[in-house]
Amino acid sequence: MSSITDTINKLLGNIEQMLKRGEYRRAYICARNVLGIIKTTDSDPEITSRVLVSSARCAYYFSRFDEAHNHLNRLSTLLKINRPDCNEKIHREMILIKSNIRRRRGDYRGALECIEQCSDGVEDRDFEVNRLMITGLCLMELGRMAEAREKLEAALGLATHSGNDRGKCAVLSSLGLLSMKGGYLVNSPDYFRRALEISRRIGDIYNRGAAGLNYAISCYRLGRFDAALKGAEEALASFQECEWKAGVCRCYLALGNIQRYRENYQQALMLYRKADSIAGGNGFSRERALSAGYMGQVYSALEKFGEARSCCLSALEIINETIPRGDVALQQNRVLGRIMMKTGDFRKAEEYLEEALEIASENGAEREKGLVYWNMAELSFLSRDPEEGMRLFDNAVEAIRITGSDLDLAGVKLSYAENIYEYALKGDSKPPSGEKEAVNKLWHLLIETSHLAGGIDNPSLRENAEKLLNRVYPIRKKLAGPVEVRGGRRTYVEVGFSPEFILHQGIVSVSGLMRDVLSDVEFAATHQGPVLITGETGTGKELVARAVHDLSGRSGGNFVAVNCSAIPYRLFESEFFGHRKGCFSGAVTDRKGLFEEASGGSLFLDEIGELDPAQQAKLLRVLQEGKVRRVGENEEREIDIRLISATNRDLESKMEEGSMRKDFYFRINEEIIMVPPLRERSEDIVPLMAFCLCGNGNGNGEKLKIEKNALKFIQRYPWPGNVREFISVIRRIRRISRGGVITVDALPERIRGSKIRPDARRIINGSGRKEKKETLLRLLKSCHGNKTEVARWLGISRGTLYKELKQAGLSHLIG
Repeated sequence: MSSITDTINKLLGNIEQMLKRGEYRRAYICARNVLGIIKTTDSDPEITSRVLVSSARCAYYFSRFDEAHNHLNRLSTLLKINRPDCNEKIHREMILIKSNIRRRRGDYRGALECIEQCSDGVEDRDFEVNRLMITGLCLMELGRMAEAREKLEAALGLATHSGNDRGKCAVLSSLGLLSMKGGYLVNSPDYFRRALEISRRIGDIYNRGAAGLNYAISCYRLGRFDAALKGAEEALASFQECEWKAGVCRCYLALGNIQRYRENYQQALMLYRKADSIAGGNGFSRERALSAGYMGQVYSALEKFGEARSCCLSALEIINETIPRGDVALQQNRVLGRIMMKTGDFRKAEEYLEEALEIASENGAEREKGLVYWNMAELSFLSRDPEEGMRLFDNAVEAIRITGSDLDLAGVKLSYAENIYEYALKGDSKPPSGEKEAVNKLWHLLIETSHLAGGIDNPSLRENAEKLLNRVYPIRKKLAGPVEVRGGRRTYVEVGFSPEFILHQGIVSVSGLMRDVLSDVEFAATHQGPVLITGETGTGKELVARAVHDLSGRSGGNFVAVNCSAIPYRLFESEFFGHRKGCFSGAVTDRKGLFEEASGGSLFLDEIGELDPAQQAKLLRVLQEGKVRRVGENEEREIDIRLISATNRDLESKMEEGSMRKDFYFRINEEIIMVPPLRERSEDIVPLMAFCLCGNGNGNGEKLKIEKNALKFIQRYPWPGNVREFISVIRRIRRISRGGVITVDALPERIRGSKIRPDARRIINGSGRKEKKETLLRLLKSCHGNKTEVARWLGISRGTLYKELKQAGLSHLIG
């Protein structure tokens, strides 16, 4: 008898090791063999209990839920009879498996009731990790996201503290699922990547596959298709290695989705059919429903709406028979709503979409809620209710933006723009009167779509946005342009202010270059990393910085701006970090520094290139640690700021010279926004003039008349001081004109005499090194070596001139 017991104990130990490695099929077969042994012998209750709980665990992991449930029923009967002789740990293990079976079958409330049977007085840390994780996952599915996160983070902390790597791996994956489901999709790949690293290190095949699959799903939802493909293929190999068919089936579904998003529809169908075959042969109801639903989405994209409807109804039938109301039902109702909308059955479409929205709201599925709003918005436009459509599109954008999915956000914004164009502009080249606001809205939607689509492996999104931009551009340009009038022998243009000129508060432009800048601003505002704004003096870098702050989640906090070159060296630490009363002469009170003032908001450091390496090192420490220490204090204070910097200097050249620390430079430029000089966007001259002289930039609201030749001189002048110089000059011109027509005679001499010379064009646009060198030497000679005059003559900054001199081999002349 002792030899049989030894054999059983050895086999149970082998099963435990197989489960830790994720070899579920092998563990399941071994457990069946052990069951056969105890049937033929008179094993004591404890041995029988251990075998039954191990067999139930193997059957559960191998997705044989009915079989696992039968083992647990036998175990429950045995425990009632022999409870004093059985290990309490076996009872806890039984509760865990029961809870997980209910959770996997969608009975989340039942799973919570079950797991609560062992919620008090348990000192087994591994059990507690599992209990917290099951509770968190059930709360997540019930839409109680905050509670779910609290439980899962507690489980992660406990697993980490107790060195339970397998538990830590599973909890990280659970947190990734919570992020993906709860509206923080952009955070989820990091959780799955960390889980993947742990599973590789400990040799856990199953968790390696699970983390890899979920990583792939989060990546393709974010539009990162290459990373998604790599993750799904690694997951497929892992599941094939451990012979877990449910995982193999899910990998084929994920691979199909990647191909569907890439618009490789035939390949997607082939992969879905593989998944369907595995699901049908093994009784995987959820996977059968998903494969049918995904095939329906492919047929819908191919405009085969009959086949699409049939597939989705088949999926719903499977769901209604076997799967509780949840994410799969939500998805099928949404897709069916879209199909009904495309085929003109608006009433039925509305029913399906309302049902989908209700499920999404119940389950806290933020991404899916956003997708449902998107479809409902399209339906409203088709039903000729554009106001409701725009409201729903705004809801969709708001819900999807917080998930961080550039793919979904680009898709909904493009659809929003297309619907506005079709309804408000009717495809005509001239918008109907009163639709200026619609044109402006459409324009900004397309700009952001173009920018978002640039980082996504889906070229059709960008192409469609660009096509529509090209159709809208002449409409917007016509709305923004001056009106020509005639007066006597001279030709004048009449300039008036229009809200269309304002891209954002204080940023006045109609140019494509500044549209790109605003698009970069909107993108940077969605993140928390440091931003570096570059551009010549007077281009409006502080306005751009304020726009980043205003459009970000920190807009409710302070925007603290400081010019780094204006702070005396000896007061640097006091200004930035604050000081304690009496710590030096003049410190008459305790004082917050700039970092503390900006905490919760944004700190804007203008002319950051003027800081020396020692000052950079002091700021770098604060940026890395998120803490400051006031001068004269030992206590460190936590700060939470978003750093925005600006410079008109070439910081990379300063790095080469050694006056800019590399670690500091790379710390401040996670996002770079380049503001173009005014001479490169002459189409902004008229909007700026209208804003300053006619609009809300201290203008009087009247129309302005300017001689056409005078306007040409103003547009031709290179404006070395950029917008700052332009505003100063244009207001002086208006005063000289005393409110009358602005003529050529009113212009300063330097503007009347400005020309774009052929030599300047060649240098600005690029030419051969020898030709460039000869031209620059000739210009330096004619300007008596005055590089400022040469730069002004060329219409470029001194910094750009220095670059030209370096490229021409004339570095020795810089100084």
